[in-house]
Amino acid sequence: MDIEERQQLIEGILTQIRGINEEITKLSTLRMQLGSCVIAIDRNQQRWNQEYHVYQNMELAPEVRIMDKFEGLAATGLAADVPPTVSSITEVAGRMSYVKGGIADQNTRLEERITRLRNEINTLQASLSSI
Repeated sequence: MDIEERQQLIEGILTQIRGINEEITKLSTLRMQLGSCVIAIDRNQQRWNQEYHVYQNMELAPEVRIMDKFEGLAATGLAADVPPTVSSITEVAGRMSYVKGGIADQNTRLEERITRLRNEINTLQASLSSI
């Protein structure tokens, strides 16, 4: 192999390494974004749990109607709407854990891909050493 062929081979390998590093950067950024999603889900779950705890501890909350303060059709309507709404929100809050599990699975796959790419870089660097 002459010097020009050797130089082209080295440049080709370096180009591959740069491409792999770019992919690793993109995947790492995606992992950070998914981590931010998990933090947001945790924050919303915690906020919902706190609000729900307050709701559960209020004696009048399920009834909505308060004598001499809040009565009539609006109070009756709210009294009918509040329990199903709370139930619906509780279901959604429960699904947050499912979503977090999916994000964790994706993060695992991304980390495995990053590891494979790093191994590929190591192999390419080893081949550079042998040129």
